[in-house]
Formats: sequence, structure tokens, C-alpha cells
Amino acid sequence: WEENLEKIYNTVVLKNQTCLGLVSNTFKSAPDDKVGSFSENTNFFFKTKIDPTKHDLLILIDKDKFNAIFKEYFEVNEEEKSDFYHLKEKYEIGFEMLVYPFYNKLDKIAFLMLEYPTEKIVLDKICTDLINLLSDKPTS
Repeated sequence: WEENLEKIYNTVVLKNQTCLGLVSNTFKSAPDDKVGSFSENTNFFFKTKIDPTKHDLLILIDKDKFNAIFKEYFEVNEEEKSDFYHLKEKYEIGFEMLVYPFYNKLDKIAFLMLEYPTEKIVLDKICTDLINLLSDKPTS
């Protein structure tokens, strides 16, 4: 799990201007930890050049907000789900953004945070990179 989050960060977050970072309910218990452990807090992987104002607002995504976002996501009918979700004022983040959720069977959850709006061509490239990355195909 942690190994995949690192790949996503290095391949998608760092290479796309509209990506802000990742937030997860896990952490690495050691530098070589590839699986991760559950955390009592949300853990962030921010892009190094993130807008300081957005950074300060994003770190306010506590475990309750994080879990509420995923609770709503999991309640969406499978046919209605899409790759990206537009978060508006509902979660009181302070600005609108897009998220791309990740989860596994062990209740480890994370989401990619992106600027809103982001052009469709950029979103399509991110989706392609994520599919290739998580299926171990080379990314562009």
C-alpha cells in the first residue's frame, strides 16, 4: 500500500501541476515499510511547491472529514461512480477541489487532491498514468 502511494506521489503528483498531494489513513512505520499501518490521524504527502494558503486549509482535513468523504463515496451506486469527485463547500475545506479515491480490501484509503477546475485532457492523462502505474505498465 505505502509503496503504491509513493509511486503515485512520484509519478503523478510531482509531474502534474494541478496535483496538490495525497492524503491517507496510513503511515510508514519504517523507511522500508511497503505495507503501512493504520493511523489515528490523516497523513499528507504534499507537493513541495504547494500554495501555502491551500496547504494550511488542507491540513484541516481531519479523520472525521476524511472518513465522511469516503463514506459518501462508498454509498454512491457503482454505475454513478466516476474517477474524480468534485468537493465543494460541504466538507468545509475552504476551496473547491477534485479528489481521486484509492482503497483496498483492508480499509486502507487515500485520495489524490487536485486543483478545481482541471482540464479534461489533464484528468485523462492522470487516469492513464494511474492505470499504468497500478498495473505495472510504463507511464508516460
